[in-house]
Amino acid sequence: MNRTPAHLAAVAAAGILSILATASEFSAFVAPELAEPVLAEGAAVPTDAKSAAEKAVRADKPAPEATFVGNDGQPVELATLLEDGPVVLIFYRGGWCPFCVKQLKEFNKELSGITEAGGRVIAVSTELPEHAARTKQKSKLEFDVLSDPGAKASRAFGVAWANARYGPGLEKYQGNTKGEIPLGVTYVIDTDGNVRWAYLEHDYKKRAPPAQAIEALNAIE
Repeated sequence: MNRTPAHLAAVAAAGILSILATASEFSAFVAPELAEPVLAEGAAVPTDAKSAAEKAVRADKPAPEATFVGNDGQPVELATLLEDGPVVLIFYRGGWCPFCVKQLKEFNKELSGITEAGGRVIAVSTELPEHAARTKQKSKLEFDVLSDPGAKASRAFGVAWANARYGPGLEKYQGNTKGEIPLGVTYVIDTDGNVRWAYLEHDYKKRAPPAQAIEALNAIE
């Protein structure tokens, strides 16, 4: 065989393309938490969880106006919820996240203590209403599990972030192709609409314990 420089260069190029193709196929199976953040086209939110946590609304700040969607598809305003007392607002990634489900179940177990402290638990994710309803039913949660399918409320609180790797697999649950989901953070908001306590963490494995939320509720005069 005539191995001219041009022939050898062509062979080398073909080998590189083959390696890149294999790597591309493999990346599709990399767990989202282990993958490098990828810019979601047109996203106006951070593309990594740590940046989102730095941007999120802090304690001692007014809570932004936010409207969620109930399991029946009807709008639910945060301001209306606060008319009945302080709210423990839990943003969770989705019912597909075991760490989220674990936290929701822990708060459900402590619901009586939260109620005694004058609070009400509201869980919110970017899941579509039917999937939020399924999360509530499957985990037998006794508090409202609402939806933020367009990530508007998550963006308002600064807890939304986008990773394109979440899009293809979760699009049918989240209702958007940008991979926008909220951080797993928790707020205690008083009836005046002020954030009295915030558990802000970019690590999806770390979640607010119910005891701290109850303590924050009891501190509200």
